[in-house]
Amino acid sequence: MTVQYATANSTAKAGEDYIAASGTLTFNPGDTTKTLSVSVIGDTISEPDEIFFVNLSNPSFAIIADAKATGTIRNNDTKATLGKDTIYGTFGNDSIDGLAGSDLIYGGTGNDSLFGGEGNDSLSGEAGNDILNGGNGKDSLVGGAGNDSLAGGADDDTLVGSAGNDSLSGDDGNDNLVGGAGNDSLSGGNGNDTLSGVDSSNSAPGKGELDTLIGGLGSDRFVLGDASKGAYYNDGNASNSGTSDFALITDFSTTQDFIQLAGVAANYILSSSVGNTDIFRDNDGTPGFSANDELIARVAGVTGLNLSASYFVYV
Repeated sequence: MTVQYATANSTAKAGEDYIAASGTLTFNPGDTTKTLSVSVIGDTISEPDEIFFVNLSNPSFAIIADAKATGTIRNNDTKATLGKDTIYGTFGNDSIDGLAGSDLIYGGTGNDSLFGGEGNDSLSGEAGNDILNGGNGKDSLVGGAGNDSLAGGADDDTLVGSAGNDSLSGDDGNDNLVGGAGNDSLSGGNGNDTLSGVDSSNSAPGKGELDTLIGGLGSDRFVLGDASKGAYYNDGNASNSGTSDFALITDFSTTQDFIQLAGVAANYILSSSVGNTDIFRDNDGTPGFSANDELIARVAGVTGLNLSASYFVYV
């Protein structure tokens, strides 16, 4: 048994909202249903749901009881106002602009683009590879699961990449950047920023991670440990030097930046080579570097560091 089908416009227009389709469906003995797929053309315009028709014709060995079906294209783009908005994305790839006002924006699943605009905004990308831009104001950005790109914009912002290989840019202001789990790249931009590449709530923060920390202009703090979890990037294996997980600090300045370490200076060893300084956690207590010590950070382009200097801060 066969039947021909063809799409037809209603409020949805072929070539603008969906791709026209036509053809023949064949039902084998025992078949009672067939699935017809129509490709939707996505956009970033907030608009009502739209419909199109599927017309059936020319059946063979059958009678058509209902020759017209209706398909609905759901809108997944949200229009904000100039006030304080709370906006939720859908299961698709959403583009949401909060405009002016202090907004709460949630991307939902999918690869979303969220823009806070003016105001102190809170943006959460949730699942998917998302792009978040806080705009002007003191914003809070959380990438969620996936490989996300976060930009704070002007003012003092908090950026959290969460799980995935994320890219964080504080831009202007005194920003707090937290990469979370994964191989992250953090750039503070202008201002006095705090950069941590790890999720400090993990049992072994930084284990298996290679993070890049770029302070930018200003007096920046590079966080390599805390009083609760100890040194970050410690794989717990004293039989190797841990060269597969560490933080790369690219632009450390001894005159204005700080490196935060857990414990006391005696817990660490510095080793310089090829114009760089490696910071090791002393695992065996023997004087000088040994293969059992754990690499936690590499300070690029800087030598002559002193663990007793004021630019090392111990917690």
